[in-house]
Amino acid sequence: MADYTPYQEQIYATLVHGADPHYWHDKTIAPYMAPFLDDPYRLGPLLASAKKQGVDTFVLKAGWQQAAHTVAGLEATIASAFPYTAPPLTPALPVEARLDAALSADAAPWLELYCAHSRHWAPRAAAGFHQAVGLWLLSTIAARRICVHLGKPEFPMLFLALVAPSTLYTKTTTAHIARKGLKQAGCQFFLTPDRITPQALIRRMSGYVDEDYGGMDISEQETRRHDLAFAGQRGWYYEEWGSMLGQMRRHDSVMAEFHGILRVLDDGSEDFGTETLLRGLERVTDPALALLCSATATDLAPYMRPGSPWWHDGFWPRFAFITPCLDEQPSLAEQPAGLDDLPSDLVRTLHAWHLRLGEPACTIVPAADTTHKGASRWRIQRPAFAPQVLGFPAEVRAAYNTYNRALTTLIIEKQVEADLSACYGRFHAKALRIAILLASLQDAPQIAMRHWAYAQQVTESWRTMLHHLLALAAASEPLSREQIWEERIENLLSSCGAMTAREIQRHLFRCMSRDLKHLLDAMVAVGRIIMIPKGRTALYMLPLDAPPDHNTLEED
Repeated sequence: MADYTPYQEQIYATLVHGADPHYWHDKTIAPYMAPFLDDPYRLGPLLASAKKQGVDTFVLKAGWQQAAHTVAGLEATIASAFPYTAPPLTPALPVEARLDAALSADAAPWLELYCAHSRHWAPRAAAGFHQAVGLWLLSTIAARRICVHLGKPEFPMLFLALVAPSTLYTKTTTAHIARKGLKQAGCQFFLTPDRITPQALIRRMSGYVDEDYGGMDISEQETRRHDLAFAGQRGWYYEEWGSMLGQMRRHDSVMAEFHGILRVLDDGSEDFGTETLLRGLERVTDPALALLCSATATDLAPYMRPGSPWWHDGFWPRFAFITPCLDEQPSLAEQPAGLDDLPSDLVRTLHAWHLRLGEPACTIVPAADTTHKGASRWRIQRPAFAPQVLGFPAEVRAAYNTYNRALTTLIIEKQVEADLSACYGRFHAKALRIAILLASLQDAPQIAMRHWAYAQQVTESWRTMLHHLLALAAASEPLSREQIWEERIENLLSSCGAMTAREIQRHLFRCMSRDLKHLLDAMVAVGRIIMIPKGRTALYMLPLDAPPDHNTLEED
């Protein structure tokens, strides 16, 4: 597969998402698109989009083929030199909501130091991964212990997905640094097991006490009691997320319940409970989940098709997707020698913040009811725990509302695809959650404008990455069987010349005669190939190979 320049990828994404029909035939982009003709996995979605726009794909491909000789040296060409500039993938934020970058100065000193450390130890990671993983670490430690009041308490839970090709951008290495940092700060008890079922997660978060608790020594019991104090507040890193999504889509899978549970855990409800005949009532008090996932665009593509229910039922909008930037190429930097431990000053800041936020009181006593299967002989007692409430001053609240209105305006004016409307409707809430984390970590009594400005910069980068992900997912969609056969037919006719239907069928694995007839008729109808009668049969060929008088032959 070819390596494409950032400008080529930008043109590709613009075309795949339905560019103006005239832009497809713009001669300035033809040399850039020629390499895609030899890449069937990228060409398929491109031609499918062209057909939807009413573009003659045969004429289009012929024009790109003629321009192929100018492809050499594309990387040195400056895109702005051309008279036609491709529209941006991301709609511009209305002017009234834009903030001066200088406003964010000194908003996140800990996070910036963490990013520098992470860049050193994960030098091949995408630039946005370091910041996102650092925010996940902070969201995990926050554990629903800080909020602002905005009609109801707003807690800083974050659902983040690192999306990039396997190996090239070291997603796992980047996440490992944060998980190790949690352990260094004495907060490892927040971490959820790498793999867990929905039922087991609810059981753990409800404060289930192991049967052997009574047989533990005093130090073990104290450690367990400490963990159970935060039973309902979890941090979870899920590697290779695509497998989980596949299981979630199956109604007969135990993992399907995650679809609903994750949405509830992001909402900040006071409690959440499930009840079964066998296990009785399991109730999670003050639930909170900071979720970090890693996946590839290919993993997500089947669930991000236009009109997919997950865009509209609140599942995808709860996530921020972090991808490599459009012009970000994989790095060849070498992994440094040594251990990636967080520096002591970063660890001390995390640990002090954790202590400052406080620990809920928790005692473990014998259970009164053990009749249900699997019920423990022990239960926990936890009095209500009041989170710290940060101030939300008028200046910051005005910026928050302006940002919300600006994004809503883009939705109303239909500058945003319908599938992304719910995502746009939540970016202001994500920015508020980030601002809460930054303010609390600095021990500020209220969110300052610097915290909001920094948070909005982060979510604006995430908004851009969302559109980039759509382009990546569309490009990653596997070709349908029919698309593969159509490409195969064109390649056959290009290399072998005119062929009969029977000759073509010999080269198409498991293509039935009825399917082949449908394919050939459809390709003739749109002009991709030409059919010329020959006695009792017919010859199929590319339009460029047809004789000058083929129209007369067809009439005869």
